[in-house]
Amino acid sequence: MISTGSVNTESHASTTLPENSSVKGLANTFFKLLTRLAFCFIFFGIPLLLFVYEIDQMLRVEQRIGHMRLVRRLDRMIPTKIAERVDTSSALSEFLIRAWMKCPFTGSSSETFEPIIREVKSKFQKNIELVCIDENGSAVASCSDFLPPPDLLRAFHRDYMNSIRGNPVPLKQNIDQYRSFLGPLVGRQQEVNLNGSCVISSYLASRTSLLVSLPLRKRFFLAFFSKTPDWENIGYHNFANGMMFIHPELGCAVIDITTSFDRQNLPWGGASKNLGMVLARLGDHSRRFTVLGGRVWTQVPISPTIRAVFALRDEAATGLHSIFLAVRCVALLIFSCISGATLWFIGSHHSKSLSIRWKLFLLFLYVVGIPLALLGISTRGYLRERRMVLESRVLDDLVAKVGEFDRRFREYLGIMEMHLQAALSVPTATPESLLLDTTRKHMRNVMRQYKPAICEIVDENGNSLFHGRSDWDAISKRFLTLINGGAASLIKNINHTQETNVTKIKDQFLNMTAEFFGINVELVFSIFTENIGTLRDLSLSRSYISSIFTLIRDKNMKVRYLCIVAWPIERLAYAYLRTQLIDEYVTDESIHIGAYNSNDVWIGYPQLAVQAKIIANRVIDQPLPVKFRCRIGNRSGLMIGMKGNALRRHLLYAFADDAGIRRELSTLASRNLLLSMAILSIAFAVGRLLARSFLEPIGNLSIGLEALVQRNFQMRVTITANDELGDLSRAFNEMLEGLEDLEVAKVVQENFFPASPISLGPWNISGSCLSASRVGGDYFDYFILDERRLAIIIGDVSGHGASAALVVAMAKALIAHPMTAPGGDFDPAKVLEVLHKVFSSTLKQKKMMTCLMAVFDTDSGLLRIASAGHNYPFLISDGTASHIELQGMPLGIRTLRKISTMELHLKAEDAVLFYTDGFIEALDLNGEMIGYKRVAQMLPGVFNDMRDKDAVHTEKALRTWHDTVAMPGPIADDITLVVLKNIGCNDGSA
Repeated sequence: MISTGSVNTESHASTTLPENSSVKGLANTFFKLLTRLAFCFIFFGIPLLLFVYEIDQMLRVEQRIGHMRLVRRLDRMIPTKIAERVDTSSALSEFLIRAWMKCPFTGSSSETFEPIIREVKSKFQKNIELVCIDENGSAVASCSDFLPPPDLLRAFHRDYMNSIRGNPVPLKQNIDQYRSFLGPLVGRQQEVNLNGSCVISSYLASRTSLLVSLPLRKRFFLAFFSKTPDWENIGYHNFANGMMFIHPELGCAVIDITTSFDRQNLPWGGASKNLGMVLARLGDHSRRFTVLGGRVWTQVPISPTIRAVFALRDEAATGLHSIFLAVRCVALLIFSCISGATLWFIGSHHSKSLSIRWKLFLLFLYVVGIPLALLGISTRGYLRERRMVLESRVLDDLVAKVGEFDRRFREYLGIMEMHLQAALSVPTATPESLLLDTTRKHMRNVMRQYKPAICEIVDENGNSLFHGRSDWDAISKRFLTLINGGAASLIKNINHTQETNVTKIKDQFLNMTAEFFGINVELVFSIFTENIGTLRDLSLSRSYISSIFTLIRDKNMKVRYLCIVAWPIERLAYAYLRTQLIDEYVTDESIHIGAYNSNDVWIGYPQLAVQAKIIANRVIDQPLPVKFRCRIGNRSGLMIGMKGNALRRHLLYAFADDAGIRRELSTLASRNLLLSMAILSIAFAVGRLLARSFLEPIGNLSIGLEALVQRNFQMRVTITANDELGDLSRAFNEMLEGLEDLEVAKVVQENFFPASPISLGPWNISGSCLSASRVGGDYFDYFILDERRLAIIIGDVSGHGASAALVVAMAKALIAHPMTAPGGDFDPAKVLEVLHKVFSSTLKQKKMMTCLMAVFDTDSGLLRIASAGHNYPFLISDGTASHIELQGMPLGIRTLRKISTMELHLKAEDAVLFYTDGFIEALDLNGEMIGYKRVAQMLPGVFNDMRDKDAVHTEKALRTWHDTVAMPGPIADDITLVVLKNIGCNDGSA
């Protein structure tokens, strides 16, 4: 480079450059940081986000499954018919009996009753009145709320003790006289049974119920319960406490939605604040479930305003919430650690030493490992969702099959009806004498084949002409007797026969009797009159029957007999279930169907009986099918339970083995595993291909680079392919050939420079050149002209490399040529002019060179010097450093001003520093140029420290200072220094 700057211009530049450089450096640092953070987010953050998302989805599925388990568990805990269980009288009776069993019986009567009195008064003072009776039949006044008549009380004590011993007759005979203090209803609505049970004693609000405790050592008490306004609340409270006692993990409360309930007394702690929202979600529905506040909630309405609310803590949801937070925190921690390590690694020198094999391995681990990890997580969630879908499909199929089996009972009855019509039909051409016998014969066939509960023939007088009855309950026999009595009226109505008064009175009596049992005989027979010969269902009080009426006519089409055939509906259902072979109903052997009725009779697959009994109550109260998983022996499967529609008194169940589901899930898991293995195989194959196609050539190039570092330029890289890497290897080999040539050129160029320092008289001169490349563009030389004169040359060719080295060689040759200094007159200006002429004619302005030449007379101290655009040398004199300002233009330009020689005398203590611009323009540790001003400030101190040393040591001290202040690393330009100083006068004199 060419520089003609002065101290003033450099000083101005040094004041404006630092501000711009620091701002630019800060911006570059910030941009690098953003780039690296973006890299970390893309390569680590996005996969971690996907990973966290997949984990969240998996945990949410687990949460839904956990909620379903809790719902089933809570549903099993809730009893059926809660309204019947909320009985305040029973609750108080249980409380009193428990308290009575804890009383001591070793002391006096008052000591015996005092514990129960204290416990009762502390809780139920308004609702209970006690009369405590000692072993003599007298009331203990201190422990009784009122005192009955003593004589009657002693008599009651005697009769009650006899009843306990097994003789209840005296108590039943004398109960009327005891009602004066026991209550007017005792013994009227039910048999006298006072042995530890609660009975109704009065219609009034006070002393409504009575409890007579069992005697212990002839002592017992009478407890009268009064229905105060909070009477039902006692039962509700007892029911809730009893539920929580049986199930400690359950929260239960009975709430009146019309009042503001006290949340402080509810068993749910902080979750009680959610009760209002829970009730709003549940509405008026029974056994609807909702999840809120870490609990699963449901309710059972007891009355339009009273709700029994149940809650079960969702411990799994609390744990899953903690896992949610832990996963996010761990992901954030992993991202921070990985990002921090990556940023540190990128910013350190270790990243440069990481081999390309490791980089490719890490890249493949990222590209293949992360998708496989996400695939594994997604597969697990997908398999779980798929299991739920398949199970739902199987359960729906079971519901459909059970529903179809239930509907087929109607078909079964229809076929049975057709067979009965054929079996009971008697041809009208049958002689009248044979008509009854033929009908009886048909009825016997029906009895033998269909085994009805009742099979009778009734004439128009109400006489039963055929009795075919099997065992049935007594009430049903009464019903059928009434129906037989009404059959005569039915026949007379069909034949239009006039009824007698006796018949009418008899019919009225039968109708009244039937109505007493809840049967409208006229309605029943009007139904069957419209459906003669049809199998119809009939509800008789609590019994259900299925019957068919058939008319037997003579030749004149007059109805002579009415055939009545009836079955309990359970018997027909049982026959249907047995004959249809439930296990063979479906062709799939993995599906089994069964039925369970209220009489605890199980039909079908016997292994399902235990599960059927467990969920019987749930199915009774549930209008929709109940679905759940179960295990039978070593078989796991799915089971449904539902109420029958046609089989109305039966609970129908079905079980399906889940082996098919497990096989399908196993197949899906195997496919995903094979897919993962295929991805790994492809990644391995691609890795091998990259290793052979890329890493091997790159490895060869790495070996070549190592040889280059070792300056082994004879080594050649093996070419393994004809692709771009092959071209790169060829180019590298060509570069090695060129470097081998440059090595020779470097050796040649180094021989251009003086081999050692020169001393002439008291003066000593030394110099060196540090090239920025293998061969440089700086040139310096010094040699002896005669016994008193030294020639000094320093120059700088524009650019670097071989071309600059050729120009240096040309300059060396020209200066050594005798024609350069004709006649031995080595005038610096004339020598520079000769060089300019040769450069102008040969280089054609492709290259230029700054050059400075001086001739120094060591005896007189005369320094004759001329410059062609070179840097001003420094003159160190009198403790200061100043420039020797010389005018001139670089050699090789188109027009050149006349070069003149300048003369100045050096004193013995003076010194001169010749240099090239690489010494001045190098950057310091702050990225700023060192500059002329800093060098000028440094030189006096260094030369003063080196006043006892020769030029060689002084030149080394200058380079040491320069290495200290300059930015580490390769230099940007050639640096040449030449020091001329006097070493013959160390005391400051010539």
